[in-house]
Amino acid sequence: MLRDQNAVFDIASAVLLYILVVFGLRGMGFRMEPRLACAAAAVFAAFLVMPGMIMGSALADMRVLPCELALAILSLSPTSTAQRNLNLLAIAALAFLGLRLAVQTIGWARTATLQQEQLAALDHIPRGSRVFVLVTLPCESAWSSRRMDHLGLMAIVRRDAFANGVWNMPSSQLTVHRPDATGFVYAGSQTLFPAGCRYDPRYDLPAPSRRCRGRRSTSYG
Repeated sequence: MLRDQNAVFDIASAVLLYILVVFGLRGMGFRMEPRLACAAAAVFAAFLVMPGMIMGSALADMRVLPCELALAILSLSPTSTAQRNLNLLAIAALAFLGLRLAVQTIGWARTATLQQEQLAALDHIPRGSRVFVLVTLPCESAWSSRRMDHLGLMAIVRRDAFANGVWNMPSSQLTVHRPDATGFVYAGSQTLFPAGCRYDPRYDLPAPSRRCRGRRSTSYG
């Protein structure tokens, strides 16, 4: 839920929040408001039974998990009414929020710098071009991400270009009918992974060199 750039920090942050929920369930310094707690439990049950893809949207189950944790946290209230304890709790909560915001802001600023460097390629694309985009990504098991997956689609909004990556996903995104697009008629066709990271070897890094001949291509690293 809090996955960003640092696995240890992100996992520790999520564990800390779930520890608070456990304290509430066990009555250790916190109690849980029953209606909010039941709502959190219902959302968590939905997460457990939901498939990973719904209506063409991947990670559908993971999208509801933060809502479950938010409801669980909102259901908590401290059992102590001593003003000193309440003040310390408020300070700890604000410190946690401030630390998360600071670390993620630094990470996003670095990502923004990298993306601006890549977007400079758009200045060299003639308006209305047909652009074949390739994005080099780490294995999906890697924790951090440079968020380059869909950056090439900025060619559509900034250069009125036609770029691969926004294609037919049933009941989800817009449908583009291009019979000559062959293996690039679905969202995600622009992504490339190191060998062994993806089930389809056609989309490993060495493969695209055989398919790029005669096409205008833009690569985002």
